[in-house]
Amino acid sequence: LEAVTIRSKENNKVNVYKEKNSSSDVVGQAVYGEKYTFLDKEQDWYLILFTDKKDTVEGYINSQFVKEVEY
Repeated sequence: LEAVTIRSKENNKVNVYKEKNSSSDVVGQAVYGEKYTFLDKEQDWYLILFTDKKDTVEGYINSQFVKEVEY
């Protein structure tokens, strides 16, 4: 599995969006230090999986804030 993590702790939390644009609804936040499995990469966006109140949710995170890592 491939994963992403937040690139810099200056961005402690990064918004995760419902769609591939930052004006769409925010579905949650990615936290620095955590790893998130990604399902797809499209242009400047990764489709990631994260857990929100015990539910696994899909959402898009901007690639400028993350780097790919081994899961």
